[in-house]
Amino acid sequence: MDPTDLAIEYARQILDLVEAVQTRFLATMARSILTTGGSPWHDTTQFAYWSALRARLAQQLGEDWETVLAHAQWALDQARAAGQGQAEQDLADLYANRPAEWARPQQTLAALSGVAADTLTALTAIPAIILRDADDMYRSALTTPVATTTGGATTTRQALRDALTDFAARGVTGFTDRAGRDWTLDAYTEMAVRTGTLNAHRWGYEQTLLAAGEDLVMVTGHGYTCPLCAPWQGTVLSLTGAHPRGWHTLPSATDPGATVRVYVSATIDHARSQGLHHPNCGHSEALYLPGASTPATTAAPKDGDQKSYEASQHQRALEREIRRQKRIQAVTLPADRAHEEARQ
Repeated sequence: MDPTDLAIEYARQILDLVEAVQTRFLATMARSILTTGGSPWHDTTQFAYWSALRARLAQQLGEDWETVLAHAQWALDQARAAGQGQAEQDLADLYANRPAEWARPQQTLAALSGVAADTLTALTAIPAIILRDADDMYRSALTTPVATTTGGATTTRQALRDALTDFAARGVTGFTDRAGRDWTLDAYTEMAVRTGTLNAHRWGYEQTLLAAGEDLVMVTGHGYTCPLCAPWQGTVLSLTGAHPRGWHTLPSATDPGATVRVYVSATIDHARSQGLHHPNCGHSEALYLPGASTPATTAAPKDGDQKSYEASQHQRALEREIRRQKRIQAVTLPADRAHEEARQ
């Protein structure tokens, strides 16, 4: 499977788990608030009630989140193994004309360690943000509608119900990446897992090549690429710096005894420092085969690519709306649902 397709599939699996956790969290909170916390108590009593409920929610969230983290670790390990397997296949192709020199790596790569740490750390922080967002919602619901409820326009229960519905509709927010961009829970989860699994795949691929003594890779191409990645698309990079920037004469992979002139653009670390492999970046690397590898281009996408891209964006919009409706349904009690259906 293409690394990007693999990352999308794993991100979708974990996103489904996260949405299930969020929906259960919302349902538990709504059921408790609307059945026992909707009377016009004094604020101090209300906040004491919320503190107790929040503790129960934190315990439930913590237990559910263990499943999310375990599946994320599994996805990262699978991506790493896929990268290693792809590298072994590419190495076999490189030595196809001289099989006596080819020996398949026997060892399994060590744990992902730092590569997985960023993704797992990001996911581990999510429960605290969910609780903080819920806390802000509850306090706002109690304090904002005071004038309205005093004037008889609504009730505390109705204000809380409206706040829960708004909270469910927008989903949990408050996620900010290193570039200062804000994300919702679903978008942040998808971004973090896609980026993490792609990084794990790249790591498995690169480490296997290094173990076999290979240093040169070529950046893959995409019909759609951003300004950060465009300069690197199709370029040859050095994994270790053993081949500095410039022209090199290398043995041909297809014609024994012949040589090929190859231009190395930079080290892979330098390319990354300039933006390659940014969050959600779909570019990966392939073992460079002198005389056989064809550089990718930055040509304009075909009409089919454009239609596929637009269809994928429409599909993602539909998926977001389905998740939104499920969250709203989770905070609507059966009696309230029956009332709304009767009105329609």
